[in-house]
Amino acid sequence: MIATTLTTPEKTTSEKQPLVAIVIPLFKHSVLVSEAITCAVAQSADFPLVTIIVNDGCPFKETDQVCRDFALAYPDQVFYLNRQNGGLSAARNTGIDFALTTWDSIQAIYFLDADNRISPQTIAKAFQCLLDNPAVGWIYPDIHMFGEEHNFDYGGEYSRLIHLKVNICEAGSLVRRQVFEAGCRYDEDMKLGFEDWEFWWQALDVGFIGRHLPEFGFQYRKRPESMLKNSDRDKQGIVHYMERKHKKLLTHRHVINLEHQEAPRYAIFLSDLGKVILTSDPTVKEHTVSVEEFRELYQRAKIAPTQYHRPHFLIFTRSRVLQCLEEQGLSRWTFWRLEGASNQFNFANLNLAFHSESRIISQDHQDNFKHQVGLTDYLIITTINLMDACLNDPQEDWINSLLSSKPLPTIFNLGLVLPYSQSSEILSSGALYSLMSIYKDLRLNYQNISQKSWNWHTTHLPQRSLMFDHVRSLLNSGAVYPILHNSNKKQMGFLLPLVEFGGVEKVALNIAKVFHDSGWAVHLFVFNQEIAAIPEWGQVFETINFLHDPKMYQFGGPKYMGTFRDHWSISGDHSQAIGLLGWLDVLVNFHSVAANSIMGPLRRAGVKTAISLHVHDLSPWGRPVGFTHVSLGYEHAYNYIIPCSHQMGDWCHSMGVPEDKIVVLPNACGYPLEDTLKNEILARKWEQRPHEGLNVLFIGRFDRQKGLDRLLGIVNATRHLDLPIQWRLVGKNVIQHEDAASELDTISDLIEPPIFDNEGLNEVYEWADVLIVPSYWEGLPLTILEAMRLGVVPCAADVGAVSEAIIHGQTGFLVPNLQGGGFVPIVIKYLSDLSENPVKLQQMSQKAALVAQKRSWEQSCAKLREILEDSGKG
Repeated sequence: MIATTLTTPEKTTSEKQPLVAIVIPLFKHSVLVSEAITCAVAQSADFPLVTIIVNDGCPFKETDQVCRDFALAYPDQVFYLNRQNGGLSAARNTGIDFALTTWDSIQAIYFLDADNRISPQTIAKAFQCLLDNPAVGWIYPDIHMFGEEHNFDYGGEYSRLIHLKVNICEAGSLVRRQVFEAGCRYDEDMKLGFEDWEFWWQALDVGFIGRHLPEFGFQYRKRPESMLKNSDRDKQGIVHYMERKHKKLLTHRHVINLEHQEAPRYAIFLSDLGKVILTSDPTVKEHTVSVEEFRELYQRAKIAPTQYHRPHFLIFTRSRVLQCLEEQGLSRWTFWRLEGASNQFNFANLNLAFHSESRIISQDHQDNFKHQVGLTDYLIITTINLMDACLNDPQEDWINSLLSSKPLPTIFNLGLVLPYSQSSEILSSGALYSLMSIYKDLRLNYQNISQKSWNWHTTHLPQRSLMFDHVRSLLNSGAVYPILHNSNKKQMGFLLPLVEFGGVEKVALNIAKVFHDSGWAVHLFVFNQEIAAIPEWGQVFETINFLHDPKMYQFGGPKYMGTFRDHWSISGDHSQAIGLLGWLDVLVNFHSVAANSIMGPLRRAGVKTAISLHVHDLSPWGRPVGFTHVSLGYEHAYNYIIPCSHQMGDWCHSMGVPEDKIVVLPNACGYPLEDTLKNEILARKWEQRPHEGLNVLFIGRFDRQKGLDRLLGIVNATRHLDLPIQWRLVGKNVIQHEDAASELDTISDLIEPPIFDNEGLNEVYEWADVLIVPSYWEGLPLTILEAMRLGVVPCAADVGAVSEAIIHGQTGFLVPNLQGGGFVPIVIKYLSDLSENPVKLQQMSQKAALVAQKRSWEQSCAKLREILEDSGKG
């Protein structure tokens, strides 16, 4: 309870109503408080103000007596409140609430600790500054310490980003009334210190900023042992508490937007346009300056690095190179990769090459390269630290060696091999010459810069050019992905260990397309060095990104449920991955074992994590193992488990996954097909069937999983029995065993290369009557669904979730997964039956097409979309 003593403020005329209140919290400073109160009542302001002393249950009788004496001596200015001990925050809040409820006229409150002092002009100057800057929430001082004498400069434009990293505002600041009316109060649970820093975070959270006032007149009593000393000892725990309380302030979205506004990370020199882009996202180019203007800001920040900013990373390129990278969805990743490399190398260089194959390949060369003018230097990145060192070097041999065949600096070379396009014809390099030109320009003027600081203050503020590093620290990551969030689009990542033409990749693409068409921004992340550049991927994914570490593909060490984990998961550096992925709203892992290990930190950072499960592998001894099993060890790190079938969903639940986390997303056809074309193909198949007997198709890899031995047995049996069957075996041989390879040679006349284009798949499905799927293990194969859509009758091993796609005897045949030789005779029986009954074949074909058309990716994704969109509301 609060007890007001001695004086009660009376309702006076508006001219006498106070505009500012000085709140003095008090505990055990029974002597020093007299100095603070004297400073308060001695203010020379041309407006009324009041002083509120809050005795926080001090046990010293002297404290009460001193406060009473001042309240009696200044009955219209000093108001004394006595309360039970609640800590510094509670005392300040008591003063705030008393001031706001007592005087509607109060426009600002100043906090003066009982052992500190202010000059007679402090309140008048600070209040005028507040009036002059209506967008500002509080005015804060430099800190001039007495006792232990130090003078700290907190000058320069206020930075929210720096304030998240370092407390730059003393509690002795003048705070606008609206800050308190927005709900900001000192946290009364914080009794170990830094409650003032947390208060400023509250103000930031509701949209207020501060402003520095030089010559504020604030004096801070500094003693060798104090509450602040204790706070420093407990700082780590206190900061963790603040971070948990203010998660929204520390999201990638918020932090990188602050970085871009206050301290853009990159200065991009476009030699063909003669301008410099200042940005934290290479696709955002609205802030540009001339080279001359950049030189001025570079020099100004060199002289006063804590007050002025210059981008830490200097990038030299041409506008067409940026355009080319953006068209490929690679610009942000390229900057992120080269920025990361600049931690270890003097220069990081981008080399572009083009070829006719539809592939994107990234190659790291972490050694010096022989410079070939016009071929290698499309984009070069370095840092201001290195540029400063070169400018300070009286000799120029070191940097000039970049122009020689044996450069002295260490150079990281990133090679990107891209599909050939028309825009690649007009690209030109020359980044090195741009770098050297800017260096010469800076050096010409650098000699005239005074290296002496004129400021008599000292500072422990960070250099503003290093704020990119603060961003990394705030987000607990390595290099932070350079993307700004300027729209309300949700950001969804799809993470794969490789991108070729497999079923998992097709599932990822189709889900991504649904979310893309629903207004999400979708992004591709590949834990590898290259991808097949399928045209549809470029149309769907906004960005394409790589992360490669050889440890990701080295398996060994402890197993989980019979499956080895990769070495990267166990002992790798995950900070790069956190920086690459931590900005997403949602991330879905499609079959990357390595990615499991980073989902926990990402989830704690606010990313909704999900994992797509498809198929159980089998060990050579028939034990279920593989990605699905090892991923169970990371179940707690995922918000959602997304099985491709109800059968897989039931298995997840039986293995301990909570039902509420399981979102079944049944597979549909792997590639799109317009209804008109589908109907034309079906009409030709059913109405103009031009052949006798059966056309039987196998499409897939020739390996153990796909039942190669069974396939060979079936083909040879149909030949031996002279059944009227024409075969087409479409796929790739991936087996290494010599005996199996030689057996495959016996049917080599039937084998065709893999088909990757939609037209080719349409042709082969139109040709086929029956699809053979003799696999030993599967999930829910896309091939079966695609074939059924075009009237192909599947004859498949009853494994995985195949039974969810096939109605036995109506749309196809489910063959018991018998070991030994029992499988082949059953398949032969079904093939013989269909070859002798064309009417039955057509009936099953029509029913298969009818059932398959009921599946769609939009329908399959509906529940996941609803969950993810609802989870982001509010």
